[in-house]
Amino acid sequence: MKNSPQIIEGYVSHERVSPRIHSLKSKTFYLRIPIRSLLLDRGRNQPSHGNWIFGINRKSLISIHNEDHGSGDNIKNWLSETLKNNNLEDTVDGEIWLTCFPRVLGYQFKPVSFWFCENKDNELVAVLAEVHNTFGERHTYVLRPKTNQRRFKPGDVISTPKSFFVSPFLSISGHYQFQFHYDQNTNRDFSRIDYYTDQLILKTYMTGVAAPLTNNSALKVLLKYPFITLKIIIQIHLNAVILWAKKIPLTLSERHK
Repeated sequence: MKNSPQIIEGYVSHERVSPRIHSLKSKTFYLRIPIRSLLLDRGRNQPSHGNWIFGINRKSLISIHNEDHGSGDNIKNWLSETLKNNNLEDTVDGEIWLTCFPRVLGYQFKPVSFWFCENKDNELVAVLAEVHNTFGERHTYVLRPKTNQRRFKPGDVISTPKSFFVSPFLSISGHYQFQFHYDQNTNRDFSRIDYYTDQLILKTYMTGVAAPLTNNSALKVLLKYPFITLKIIIQIHLNAVILWAKKIPLTLSERHK
């Protein structure tokens, strides 16, 4: 599966541990796409890829589009500018893997997308964590290896201050702790985000086993999860009702801080 699109079937989990306990775990699927191989190394400014089953910047049953990521205009240009603005254009000279929830039948909601940036030795040297909220806004956290490390190591926990309003039940203050691992032997993918203020508030992760993204594998998950986007949206709203019923304080006043 080297530098070819992958489909990951597994779970996404949210577990709130303070001030009230509440958890949600759901079966799902997401994609792992080699963006440099498919898009960046192509000459066209608005490159596309795929067919009617899976495609990038084209109408497909499962798809990824420019407007779903980054500046919402052009993935290729946004990636180049983001790496340059963070002095990473020379460091990131290998593959860039986009791990995200795709559009399904034209509909999408992406709580988070990760851009895993490698060097020419296939080492993970940067991660762009693109966080989305229910207001259609998004923010990218640029994560680097620990001090005195040139690459991420398995088990590394990277902390960064929270600076983007995500949920009306979460403060904009505090910090995130990120942890990532992709096992090349088992193809097991794992991404974790924990949110802290003065204590641990929320634990989230997405995990699963990657397989080649083929027409057959794409159609298989579509039959298994035909309304996955609608399911996510319904779960988010039901979750909000439950949190409100549990008297979790609202933080809407912090949205424009």
